[in-house]
Amino acid sequence: YLAGLAKDLEGIVLNSAGGCDTNANAFAFASSYLKKPIYCIDVPSRIPAEDVDAYQLKDTLLMIQFLEEQTGHKLDFDKLGEMLEETRLQMEIIQELQEMMTLVPSPVPSFYNLMQFVGYNICIGRPAFTELLKVMHKTAKQNAEAGIPGSPSGQENVRLSFLLLDHYNLDLAFWSYLDERGISHLGNC
Repeated sequence: YLAGLAKDLEGIVLNSAGGCDTNANAFAFASSYLKKPIYCIDVPSRIPAEDVDAYQLKDTLLMIQFLEEQTGHKLDFDKLGEMLEETRLQMEIIQELQEMMTLVPSPVPSFYNLMQFVGYNICIGRPAFTELLKVMHKTAKQNAEAGIPGSPSGQENVRLSFLLLDHYNLDLAFWSYLDERGISHLGNC
């Protein structure tokens, strides 16, 4: 985007500045550098509370207004409702996959963590991601019923959980490294 090699942006929406300051700074820089408007969704320091709910509703409505102004299109609330229902189904499947990771051995292939992360960030609410998750769930469930680990090596020698390292490493060699050594990746913290 910064080099002008991608489709031009109409605006930038930043989700929860402060959760990851590096990302917040990168989005703020991109807004300034590209001379594009930015909307930052705010996350109150305490939840839930009645006043916080009202605050978040107002913030969300302002974000919708920003998006409509930048794109020139009105939000289709029916389509949003469909996507939210699809997202609910996706979250149920992801939760079941995460629960299966607690089994010994973990029946969930480590690579599924990357697939969940990428799908969650670019395909959330889309039926194709739900179908992928169903296939992943079916495979993990079959492994669990057979009592075998999800790794292609057929071994589980070590169990690890990473913090902000795994999904930023899109080089598939990382995932091969885990699989070849029988390392079960139990998801991102």
